[in-house]
Amino acid sequence: MGFLDRAISRGISRGVSNAIGDAVQQAIAPKVERVANKMSDEIDKAAASAAEEREAQQRQRASTGMFANLQKSAENYATEMSKNIKICPNCGESSPKEKDFCPHCGTKLPDKTAADGYVCTACGLQNTVGTKFCSGCGEKLPAAVEEEENARLADEKVLGEDWDTYLAPYPKWQNGGSGFDIEQIGEDNGHPMYEFRATGVGRNDLLDYKELLKQNGFARPPGWSSDEELYKVIDGVSYSVNSTEPFPCEPGHLQLCFHVREFKPPEQKKAGGLFGGLFK
Repeated sequence: MGFLDRAISRGISRGVSNAIGDAVQQAIAPKVERVANKMSDEIDKAAASAAEEREAQQRQRASTGMFANLQKSAENYATEMSKNIKICPNCGESSPKEKDFCPHCGTKLPDKTAADGYVCTACGLQNTVGTKFCSGCGEKLPAAVEEEENARLADEKVLGEDWDTYLAPYPKWQNGGSGFDIEQIGEDNGHPMYEFRATGVGRNDLLDYKELLKQNGFARPPGWSSDEELYKVIDGVSYSVNSTEPFPCEPGHLQLCFHVREFKPPEQKKAGGLFGGLFK
């Protein structure tokens, strides 16, 4: 497969995946591959029939139009296939619509198929899977509403159950944002290290959280001149929060690292000089 062929195949697969999600995309992968191969063949035929001096232009025009048409064809096929598929709410795997329980994890499957979430409740139009708003009347589609609700519940779980489990010694994040996640990223002398991530936040949100940490007894390590790291000692254990400014990844994305270490008090300097031994 040549460079253009690979680009076409990747482009169609990427577009379908963005539109319908991984579970359905995996189910229609063979169809997508056939569409990509068909497109490559047709472009090759068009280019071969063109005059040599116009071959590049002919190939470019052919690829642009055919890509759009076959991309739409693949998405339409995915929508039709989604009418026969249910998506497991637990593991995300797809199953035939006749199934009542997920064959992969045993979870009760929803009554509706993957395509039902894209039927407009206002006008009844079946929209292409992956659409957020009805193309007929502009109403937000059930699948988009459900996706937003699931995201809200997931964020609540991270700031509730997950925070209480992994980050209990630290004050909870309460400065907005979404897409929350807590992940163990390693260990420090047998103590777990966690990273908290959020999107849709800014520098002021981070500064507000640092103020909250200070209000809860966290302070700069001895000798530090910035709030990049704040720590607190509880029962001989040091709990620290590390962040950098500006954000190390991309604007609007936050990363906080939480470390747990055995606390070692800083060594006291011994008095020296001529009169060092006179004062004890």
